[in-house]
Amino acid sequence: MTDSGIYQIKNEMNGKSYVGSSANAPQRWWQHVCDLRHGRHHNQRLQHAFDKYGESAFVLSILEHVEDSTQLVLREQHYLDTLRPEYNIHPIARSPLGVRRSLETREKMSEARRGKHPSVETRAKISRALQGCIGPNYGKQFSNETRAKMSKAWTPERRQALSERMRGNDFARVSNA
Repeated sequence: MTDSGIYQIKNEMNGKSYVGSSANAPQRWWQHVCDLRHGRHHNQRLQHAFDKYGESAFVLSILEHVEDSTQLVLREQHYLDTLRPEYNIHPIARSPLGVRRSLETREKMSEARRGKHPSVETRAKISRALQGCIGPNYGKQFSNETRAKMSKAWTPERRQALSERMRGNDFARVSNA
């Protein structure tokens, strides 16, 4: 069974809910929880309710498993129209998942980012915001082949260089390795 699907975060105290879609719904749930715990969730309605009622008032349920991830936004829209969840800000499901940008667009996006690096202050702020959050690979199962490649990539020299760079550097976790 796939983890891809439509999920609902429901406030059991007042019955209000939030509906979303994800290629990995359980991981997305933990991203929501992390953001909510740190008071920085993108959805202020959900953040205010979480602050008011507490974490124990909210439960996650999978409304539908979706095998074909290209159908996620379509299925999410169905549930937005049917359930009319109170915490969703936008009535239209939107997701960049599956969007295929043209080569020209990708090059323009790349050019716009080229040479731009966050300041030391910005990197420190990002680091503080990410503290206590789970990583993007949390819960993923890697094949033996992938694990061997990852292990091979971490040479003693690379480990030493990273260790030295991180010493006394409280924003190193977000800088490029």
